[in-house]
Amino acid sequence: MLVPRGFIMNDHEVERIQLQSTVEIETLSKHRVVLDQNSKMGLNDELLCTECRNVVWKPVYCKQCECIFCYKCRPQIGFFSRVSTFFGVERPRHGRNTCDNFEEVSVPTHIIADLSKLLFRCAYEQNGCRMLIHYYDLEQHEKECQFENIPCQVCLLPLSKRRPFAKHSTHACFQEMYRKNPSGIQQQFIILLNATEKAEAENTCLKLVIDDLQNQINNLDSKYVKKPPTKKD
Repeated sequence: MLVPRGFIMNDHEVERIQLQSTVEIETLSKHRVVLDQNSKMGLNDELLCTECRNVVWKPVYCKQCECIFCYKCRPQIGFFSRVSTFFGVERPRHGRNTCDNFEEVSVPTHIIADLSKLLFRCAYEQNGCRMLIHYYDLEQHEKECQFENIPCQVCLLPLSKRRPFAKHSTHACFQEMYRKNPSGIQQQFIILLNATEKAEAENTCLKLVIDDLQNQINNLDSKYVKKPPTKKD
């Protein structure tokens, strides 16, 4: 569910910068929580990561100490932990009562329910997004949010940094400028650009032909041109 907040500003009123989504930074700052009546009731210590103290993102839960972590903050278990224990190195402790045995289990249903009540500002708010998004809708919204786009400095066409990357060529840039302002001078720029690109393509082909001829000459020279005999002492 998406809830509008205030008014949506004109795209050109905000100077956009490149920002990262919540998924990319793997952190959900507690300062992005919108503290309405429901959020105040729902935001409690159980929803904050034991390690980074932000709202848990992709939460994992420890059965032993009943602590919750962001996925990237979770205690590390695996080969190196077992090797350290084997050689007598103290295992890293975490959570309440300095728990040293992280055992991941499903997140309790009441925590899932409390997270679902929270509203957050979009990661692209600084670029002008004025949507408020529920916790479990946040990832999908930021995948589609138009405020991730940053306008081209020349033609102002909004460009996305999401994969797959869309190529924005000089020709496409001039076409966009002409579309917005189909004046004679813009059309002349496009004609000039087309002529320049054609000349560059012809120069590339000509260089390939010259390189090929040079290789052929070198081959003929090595086969048929006799080299003077070396003088013997």
